[in-house]
Amino acid sequence: MREYNSLISFMLDLGTAIQDYLPEDQRASPMSLIEFLEAWAGKKSYYEICMLRSDIRSYLRKHTQGDYSVDELFFYYDIGFVEERFGCEDSEFLSQILGMIEVHIESRRKKALKKYVGWIGFK
Repeated sequence: MREYNSLISFMLDLGTAIQDYLPEDQRASPMSLIEFLEAWAGKKSYYEICMLRSDIRSYLRKHTQGDYSVDELFFYYDIGFVEERFGCEDSEFLSQILGMIEVHIESRRKKALKKYVGWIGFK
């Protein structure tokens, strides 16, 4: 079975950013999802972001086939905040994240292409 390390790490980081570990009344201005994703992607390499995309795609593929074995990992790591905090199931939430990651990957790709092609002299 695939380990889904990137997905688990991402979800744990997200739980920390939205202060899931604190009671509702003690949370002091948790980050929004978009703010978190921009900050998280800014600290990660292109490869790590692509690994997360691969993990999410694999999760969604398994979920649509009815294989819920990956959900067991979420319970093992106590990552059950998605439905409570974002009002949707894990698969819906991760498909939204996948769309945002695709946009980020495409923008990184364009920046790299512009940087290296611009270096040669093409604009």
